[in-house]
Amino acid sequence: MKKVALGITLATHIGLSVFLSGGTTSLMTPLVLLLPLAATFTLLAADGHLTDRAELLTLLLLLCLGLGFMMLPGGASLLALGGVFIVLIVLLFREQSRSRFSVLWGIGLYGFALAALFASFAVSSPTASTLLFIAYAILLPTCPLHGASIVCASRLRGIPPNFLALFLPILGLHGALGILPDLPSALMNVVSVFALIGALYGGIRAVVQTNIRHRLAYAALSFWSILWWYLASPGMEAATAMLYLCALGLIMQGLFVSVQLLEKRHGLLNLDQLGGLAQVMPRFGVLLSLLVAAGMGLPLFGSFTALLAMATSPATTLSWGFVLVLLAWLLSSWHFPLFMQRILMGPPKPDRIYRDLDRSETLSLTLIVVMIVILGIAPQVLIGSAQTLSVQKANSRIK
Repeated sequence: MKKVALGITLATHIGLSVFLSGGTTSLMTPLVLLLPLAATFTLLAADGHLTDRAELLTLLLLLCLGLGFMMLPGGASLLALGGVFIVLIVLLFREQSRSRFSVLWGIGLYGFALAALFASFAVSSPTASTLLFIAYAILLPTCPLHGASIVCASRLRGIPPNFLALFLPILGLHGALGILPDLPSALMNVVSVFALIGALYGGIRAVVQTNIRHRLAYAALSFWSILWWYLASPGMEAATAMLYLCALGLIMQGLFVSVQLLEKRHGLLNLDQLGGLAQVMPRFGVLLSLLVAAGMGLPLFGSFTALLAMATSPATTLSWGFVLVLLAWLLSSWHFPLFMQRILMGPPKPDRIYRDLDRSETLSLTLIVVMIVILGIAPQVLIGSAQTLSVQKANSRIK
């Protein structure tokens, strides 16, 4: 079943590439093509024997609905997005978790997003855009609508969180870019304030977490809140926002895949339950180190290029908001070296049996790292001419 699903995602990517290359290239084309790639990376890292068939079918269904939202016209696209929210609600409803309240909170938020989505059909344009904004802010999370994304990242098991780490933010940004011109400036000012709160809150919560999935979930909240702060700024560039989302989304997907591979071998883990993996799992150690370096925003990675383009954008001015964003980024990236040190360094735990990555798992993480590097040194290869112009503008301002 895994091979069949993998073949479907690869065929979808190839088919979309051919189909979209035949017409006028849209700024959203890279996001559309990234969806089947995210599914492919997830499936490559999945265990063909342990992965439940329902998980594979769920992934393919989400991919189909996501592409429908991004490619279908008008109300049909919103109906496809409604299908995504329904699938997420079912996934959380089926989840057997000790923290039942958090799962119910996630279900409630997705139900609220679904209600706002359908309510937008019955109202006029300004109000409809505000209702759609609520739904998109739950997909691309920021404070105070971040609870559902935290629950999905930390409570769901198996391969869905690996795919959702990139899938949901792509849908959120795609929808947000379409309605931002219709939103009132007063609402965008409120969004900017809450985005700064979410960025700082996510960074602080990430530092103090011992559970690996919770740490990554709050780091993602901080990163996506920074993106919302940029989106709320007057004069923001859509291409820069896309580069930021592609780079950080791939980083978070790679980290969630890495965690899932560890859980597949050792069960649910806290940071103090592993150590010395660099010695006994060298392939895993190298790839995780590269993902951590990318998450810190070091040069040569897409995160650095995206931050450079964002910091030198006309929408970004030297202000208290910008200072708080830098502080939030430092908080969110500071825990990554500590995360890597506690997992990779030190002596291996004697009570565990270690097994390095197999070929398929190695290929999955390697492809993710390669794409992040390409986004850092040659973003035009993956993003296209519109993104290249944005990055060139940023580089020219630096010079």
